[in-house]
Amino acid sequence: MSNTPYKDQDLIKNLSVTKSKIIAFVIPPSPDHRRITRQIDCCHESKADYLWQPYDFITMSSLAADEDRVILIDGTADRLDDETFFRRVRALKSTASIVIFAVGSAAWSSDYNYLKQVRTIVEATPFFVIGDLLLEDFYAKLILKDCEGIIYKPHYANFDAMADFRRGGDTILDGICTNENSVGVSGSKSKLSHATIGIPRHEVFRRKNYRFPFAKHFEYAIVTTTWGCRFTCSYCTDGNISPIARNHKEILDELTYINALGIKELFFSDKVFGDPIKDRLLLLDGMKRFNFSWTAYFHPALYKPELLDAMHSAGCHTIITGIDSADLASLKKYNRTVTESMVSNLINHANRLGMNICADFILGLEHEDRFAVERTIEFALASPID
Repeated sequence: MSNTPYKDQDLIKNLSVTKSKIIAFVIPPSPDHRRITRQIDCCHESKADYLWQPYDFITMSSLAADEDRVILIDGTADRLDDETFFRRVRALKSTASIVIFAVGSAAWSSDYNYLKQVRTIVEATPFFVIGDLLLEDFYAKLILKDCEGIIYKPHYANFDAMADFRRGGDTILDGICTNENSVGVSGSKSKLSHATIGIPRHEVFRRKNYRFPFAKHFEYAIVTTTWGCRFTCSYCTDGNISPIARNHKEILDELTYINALGIKELFFSDKVFGDPIKDRLLLLDGMKRFNFSWTAYFHPALYKPELLDAMHSAGCHTIITGIDSADLASLKKYNRTVTESMVSNLINHANRLGMNICADFILGLEHEDRFAVERTIEFALASPID
């Protein structure tokens, strides 16, 4: 399988049907056209009019062979009505080799209804599903009745094997749960692993309705360098998802392609950018050849002056960091170890560099009372953040 993107999809007509595949990613319309993002690890709704690109689908698109065609039907981003959405889905009935459908907790009832209808339309096509609720055994077992499998690790999707797989089969698909006993529905978290995937088909995900609130340019692209998270905070779904990292050379190839598309804005969707630090410093050094403007999540425990300096030099203008509470010591009961010095050192350094700081806070953790909530609000308002 080549790691270069397939740039002229019209040539698909001239390729052998036996060699090429059509991989269709499908996101259902959201109730009242709400701006709902659906991923493997999380699902959220925008309070404003912004919408993230589907970064798990972007990652999986890199695994398509050059001769394969990748299709995206996004009923949420394109605000499709039912008639238009199902017309596009019906077109997949005789063409798609694989259909991968996204569901989310923010619109579960609606998404599940769409899933059942789409499954009926493409009943002869291998049908796979992603979604945050599927990290729970109850929902995973329910969904497995209507699909070939649930994708938990997007880096390991093998489209050739998936295209040949049928529900009830004995074939083991890496990173995919195909029955109640498959690895993926549950299991212990492992340390950082590494994966080589190639260059995602960013051209497929160029939609004007994908908007990011911190972007300096209207059009942006999501890049994932490390998927999952090394930390184990119990109030975060990624606390249970083992991290998978890509090599800086492969990521720089991806950035070269994004730059060639004329896209100047990036959002690194890593839950904690900078891990592993040695490889990420090499990435940041290589990024100096470009002129990207970008944002990333940054964990206070990963703060090192040389890392933040390198991020700034490579074009990072905004960091999103989790402070979470005014009482940082209380977070230890949720497996989160962040100190006041970590937070203050990070914020002070970012402010000296002129970077924008977006901080996350959580109100109403299990142990908190009204006084604790009010204290966090006051702390947030007094903090030197943007």
